[in-house]
Amino acid sequence: MPIITVQFIKDVVATPEQKRQLVIELTDKFVEILGDVVRPFVYCIIDETPVGEWAIGGVPMPDLAYLTGPKHAAVIERSNDLMRAAIAQMQAQSALELAQQADGKWRGSNGSNGSSDAAARADDYEYFSRWFEEMWNKKNYNYAYQVVDDNFTAHGAGGQSIKQGPSGVIELVKAWHAAMPDGRMTMLDVITEGEMSAIRMVWEATHTGQFGNIPPSGKRIKVTSTGIDRVVNGKITEGWGELDMLSMLQQMGAIPT
Repeated sequence: MPIITVQFIKDVVATPEQKRQLVIELTDKFVEILGDVVRPFVYCIIDETPVGEWAIGGVPMPDLAYLTGPKHAAVIERSNDLMRAAIAQMQAQSALELAQQADGKWRGSNGSNGSSDAAARADDYEYFSRWFEEMWNKKNYNYAYQVVDDNFTAHGAGGQSIKQGPSGVIELVKAWHAAMPDGRMTMLDVITEGEMSAIRMVWEATHTGQFGNIPPSGKRIKVTSTGIDRVVNGKITEGWGELDMLSMLQQMGAIPT
């Protein structure tokens, strides 16, 4: 009669459920090798020995310190640390790949993404860098007809009123140049996702002309602003703008600081 005996130290290594499963699987494996004819005669026995009383071949053995003591706990903790580190690394890599995908969403002339993230960022930067250089710094007002859509709509510009289309943008820029002819616009950041681009910039100039109803002050002005533009097929179709108008008016002396 085939008898399979598995010796366990009581309450160490395996749970009762695991031991029951072990009985089933060992019996099935034994029958798989010898055939179903032996199944009625096969017995698998789980023998549990109290901690400190177990023996091999009738010879008493010391407790397994690495199973019951702090060394085993340290091994498990080290294994867990390695696993947690591996999971964290995979999560970080996944987050980086998602960020790179979002960063690379650049719309070309056909509205599709660029061939690479680096190329997309370069195109994005070049597009708006040239816009500020031509329109705001070189005073090449006709450039607006190349990049501003005929149906361009402005949803806000720090409280300023802007007419629609390229002519409205040109009128706004000319008003700033009339009041601050030596002004220069510097682009600080550009972030693009899909058709939308967020741009942070700073304007530095001397207030030597009339700005709205504010007379020339001769003071040096520095004002930051943020704009969001929608670009479709290479042209700006919509724009949202916010600037630190309060600070600029204070610098001009129009309102108290």
